[in-house]
Amino acid sequence: MEDFEFTLEDKNLSRTRVVKMPKFTLIGATTHSGNLTGPLLSRFQYKAQLLPYSVQELTEMVKTAGKRIYKLSIPESAFALVIGLSSSRPISDQVPLEI
Repeated sequence: MEDFEFTLEDKNLSRTRVVKMPKFTLIGATTHSGNLTGPLLSRFQYKAQLLPYSVQELTEMVKTAGKRIYKLSIPESAFALVIGLSSSRPISDQVPLEI
């Protein structure tokens, strides 16, 4: 990848073919970086680790999604329950609202 070339092996012709690729930027994301090999991780120059959302931020997301997406007025006492069911992940916060 670093030289922007890809080698194809044609088993029928018993030869290899080098394909030049245009320059590109590869962006990767994972929630399990510990499962990646060192050589793969070393290819990424910038490694960012995102912090989890605070309860206050998640509460605001649930409130906004309830109003905007589901047209619901969620009682303040229900926010902690919804956030608890979602494992504190914003995308999962919407799932309990659909039930």
